[in-house]
Amino acid sequence: MITQNYVRSIFIRLITNNNPVRSFCSKGKFFDDSDAKTKQTKQEISDLKAKQLYPEYEQTEYGIVFDKKPFKYQCIAGKAYFWCSCGHSHKQPFCDGTHRNQHLQIKLKPLRWDCTETKEYWFCNCKQTRHPPFCDGTHRQKSIQEGHSTIRDHHSPPLVIEKIKKK
Repeated sequence: MITQNYVRSIFIRLITNNNPVRSFCSKGKFFDDSDAKTKQTKQEISDLKAKQLYPEYEQTEYGIVFDKKPFKYQCIAGKAYFWCSCGHSHKQPFCDGTHRNQHLQIKLKPLRWDCTETKEYWFCNCKQTRHPPFCDGTHRQKSIQEGHSTIRDHHSPPLVIEKIKKK
């Protein structure tokens, strides 16, 4: 599974010359495949038992971008977590049932993930990951960073209150 130390090492590599973002731009990859830890993590993600048990892992659509950075959460072994794949939940990164609202017409379903080890995990909040429910660095793409997200940031339009105060 993706651990805090591994994700930290990815961000450290971004600062140094061993920059996986450069390899993404040229080779279409997010991670440096020569790293043994990367290969192990990718294998663990692809071997998730949940992918074999739950059909929700076969969804072909992606949800709306909730946030442009991953969410770190301490998961407890033996507990089942339902990751929001639509991006509409008010309890991100987990599902609160908003997808059931008939007026929103959301086709995406939450992904069930059974935690096997108590530790901190990085969950995807951009909802564009190729390895749900975990972050794979997709949020670093230029289209996601410059696009709109549910969380307000410097790219978000001003609130109505801010427009009224300016008048």
